[in-house]
Amino acid sequence: MEEIQVDWEGQFPSREQKFYPGSYGRVDSTGSLSHLKNFTVLVTLWPTLPGSGEQTIFSHFHDLSGWRLFLDQDGCFVAELGDGANLRTMKLNGSLHERKWYRAWVCYDSGTSTLTLGKSILDPGLSTEDQSQTNQNFDFKAAGTEVPLLMAASHGDPVHFHFNGKLEAPSIFSKVLHEKEIEAF
Repeated sequence: MEEIQVDWEGQFPSREQKFYPGSYGRVDSTGSLSHLKNFTVLVTLWPTLPGSGEQTIFSHFHDLSGWRLFLDQDGCFVAELGDGANLRTMKLNGSLHERKWYRAWVCYDSGTSTLTLGKSILDPGLSTEDQSQTNQNFDFKAAGTEVPLLMAASHGDPVHFHFNGKLEAPSIFSKVLHEKEIEAF
């Protein structure tokens, strides 16, 4: 065996390069999202590790302004809304099942300050777990246009709370969808 001499062998200075695993979607141009008064966020998801820590599904949230839909550390759906000074959350009881398809939604009606959070399992044998909850007196201030919309992660440096699973047909509507409209998707 013959040793080949190359000009790049030897010792060289190195640097630490941080690595942040996890994939997510990012939309930087969020001008129209920042002007929504009423909205519905709708997504179909398949969680692989619910209950393994907080996992964001959708986020347009920063500095106590905006909204976020996520799974908490117990694997339960939570919606979070900020008004610029305060943060309010709504949680649905019952952890999601691993590797089962769900439809999840959050709706905000500015005229009544009403927030609705819902989930529907797409396995007919488990449909008794479907639920939604509505609460009033939720104040809301949209996040600024400089705040990206994130799917499967939360805003930060670095982004964090990655979702572990599959997300399909993510949708945001500029109105409050009613139950029949949500079922049609």
